[in-house]
Amino acid sequence: MGRRSTSPSRRRAARRRRAARPWSRIAIISGIVAALALSGVLWLPSLYDSLTVNRIPKATTAKLTATQPAAPLTRDTLPSSPGAGPCTRLNVLASPENAGMVQAVANAYQGAKRDAGGRCVDVKVTSRKSGLAADDAARGFSSTPADQQPAVWVPDASMWLSAARAAGGQGATIVPDSGSSIASTAVALAMPADMAAALGWDSKAPTWADVYKAASDARGWERAGKPEWGYFRIAKANASMASSGLFALATAYSAASGHDGLLTTADLTSTFATSQVRLGESATSSYMTTAAHFLDSIRNAPDIKAVSATLSALITDEKSVWEYNRGITSPDGSTLANGAPPKVQLTPYYPSDGVYTADSPAAVLSAGWVGDAQRAAGEDFVRFARTAEGQTAVRASGFRDIRGEADLAVADAGHFGTASTILEAPSAELVKGLQKGFAAVRKPARVLFAMDVSGSMRDEIQPGVTKIQAAKDAVEGALGLFGYDDQVGIEGFSNKDGGGLEPGIVQPLASVKSQRESIAAKVRGLTPVAYTPLYEAVGLSVDTVAGGYRSDALNSVILLSDGTNDTARPGTLEDTVAKLSQQSATGKRIKVFTLAYGSRADTEVLRKIAAASGGQYFDATDPTRIRDVLKDLAGSL
Repeated sequence: MGRRSTSPSRRRAARRRRAARPWSRIAIISGIVAALALSGVLWLPSLYDSLTVNRIPKATTAKLTATQPAAPLTRDTLPSSPGAGPCTRLNVLASPENAGMVQAVANAYQGAKRDAGGRCVDVKVTSRKSGLAADDAARGFSSTPADQQPAVWVPDASMWLSAARAAGGQGATIVPDSGSSIASTAVALAMPADMAAALGWDSKAPTWADVYKAASDARGWERAGKPEWGYFRIAKANASMASSGLFALATAYSAASGHDGLLTTADLTSTFATSQVRLGESATSSYMTTAAHFLDSIRNAPDIKAVSATLSALITDEKSVWEYNRGITSPDGSTLANGAPPKVQLTPYYPSDGVYTADSPAAVLSAGWVGDAQRAAGEDFVRFARTAEGQTAVRASGFRDIRGEADLAVADAGHFGTASTILEAPSAELVKGLQKGFAAVRKPARVLFAMDVSGSMRDEIQPGVTKIQAAKDAVEGALGLFGYDDQVGIEGFSNKDGGGLEPGIVQPLASVKSQRESIAAKVRGLTPVAYTPLYEAVGLSVDTVAGGYRSDALNSVILLSDGTNDTARPGTLEDTVAKLSQQSATGKRIKVFTLAYGSRADTEVLRKIAAASGGQYFDATDPTRIRDVLKDLAGSL
């Protein structure tokens, strides 16, 4: 194993000095991603209100010396007087990955003092997953309320613009060929520094082939002299949902193909390369929809051994690492919380054969609802975002600016380094092939849906729509996200006075590919009963999945409940948490992903159950969001 040539502090300081330098070349993100509707609109106040004091560091934005002088940024100036009121409403649609940065730019823009087409400007930023936004754009945002239809769209990567244009419909008309990049962030390999040092990767950057070789090694950390860390576990975004997941899959195919050139369509059809990628995917500890939500599960880990039970490495963007190291995570998948910095921090490492970047393109749409006033405001906002003042907000939000430079304070907290090579994104044809092939190589899932069928599930959430009906529709819709080698089972849980749990397991774990309709029929057959034996249901669910445990699969329970444990049936929270916490010792860890459904759900109990099992908690206390939240959850297994 490689040895450190200098002290950790000196090496980290050197990395930070390099981190503020521009990239060696600019990545041109292009391509097409088949949009998959996986989340609803998130209004930024719910995401960022709690972070208004601490989210943006107050440290100076001093730049570190670059190998070549960077071109100076244009300075912004306010007009001598603001435009007339009422201000032009400018709707800006961002992605969850860059929404905080876009909001910071909007705050710095001072729209009330602007004059765009003779009017001041009122900027409103909303967030929607890029894939779903691309699908909306292809349909002309026809399902978006008129007062929320965007004039400016800022997905996290340019490929989503291409996806919207290529999908047909109105996308090719209203979405421009390209946008103006306002920020960048590299998708790197984030690890605890001690783990990287044990492999010598802190002193010599690995290749992506080295990463996937370590992941597929049956001896795991034993080969590095750290058997207590178990297997080498990788967490990554679902390639059907997020740019970082798609980029991770592209690096896996490049590594499996054994060449340094650009990935080709022939690589995707290679039997050998596909088998190697599938082997590497077997080390995936979890797919995720957002890094902030996944990382919340390890934020309170007391030491590196505790972290190792969940991950060895995470393929994600630098900005997410910066937020995590400062204690910013998402406890529920929809809001961010600012807590104490984690004891075990992460450091981005940049494989020597190159990394991809997400370029946050800002595009002014050519839609019927974007009149002359909105277009003028949109163009002025995008112009400002690329000025010195706009880029100050970009860097302070954890991103690199349009020159590839990072703030000193951000680079320090995020432990940023430098990349030797920036990869061009895969072509449109390649991206389409990667997405299509993901289901065939991803780690299979064994999932038991445990659905609360207590009496309160008869309550209506909308006129004529009961909780149970909306939940059944959502579960049936989520079945479409499973396929190939995935298995799904169905359990309903409730009980009557003095009676046992019912109906219990109505569908044993079975192949979704061959029994999808049968599984869906069992879901549709569920009806409300009476009480909520929550703890007993958790025990039954975990035992059921453990009974056919597969080490080569993601073994999980999705627990959906709208209430509290209001039954005399056996079980306590303490016993349930103890059972889930002790799973690692048995070698059969069943993650329980909990979904709080409706305002009366016991959110605190559901959080503790998820945390004890290594799963995640999801919030649908607004029951009208159940479909979108459940799709997010299913993509995080």
